[in-house]
Amino acid sequence: MPQLPSGRKVGIDTTRLEEMTEQNAQTVQRYPIHRVKTVTDLYPFIDLILFRAAPPLARPHAYLEGSRHLEELEDLEPYRSGFTLAMLDAATQGWSMEDCQALADFLQEDRIQTHLQGVLERVLDSQRRKPPAHLPPGLFGHLTGDEL
Repeated sequence: MPQLPSGRKVGIDTTRLEEMTEQNAQTVQRYPIHRVKTVTDLYPFIDLILFRAAPPLARPHAYLEGSRHLEELEDLEPYRSGFTLAMLDAATQGWSMEDCQALADFLQEDRIQTHLQGVLERVLDSQRRKPPAHLPPGLFGHLTGDEL
């Protein structure tokens, strides 16, 4: 989760995409990910995460022993912004140029690109494992291809 020059914190969430990937591999139903071939094709399915002040009851009361990040003490909670990576222009409308550039730099970091490449591999694997659709005999009557 990077902190942008304005102090805003952002992240990405691939949970919806991962769930769709698992469902895609298990059923003959077609999911929107059936045409994905590149990391950029994943962008409409990856949520942009923003952070807001957490309600008072959700705030931690003490530092947890063994915690690694001071960010755990912050009074913030993540939420899906309603935008995906494919909609960054709309999501960042009104942001400063520095924030937009910092977000673009974050998305191009090696660790993020490695993560997205792993997600792409799982999507492609789900496409390969997808069960074939079954067309019952006689579904189209006794028509030949020429008659269809």
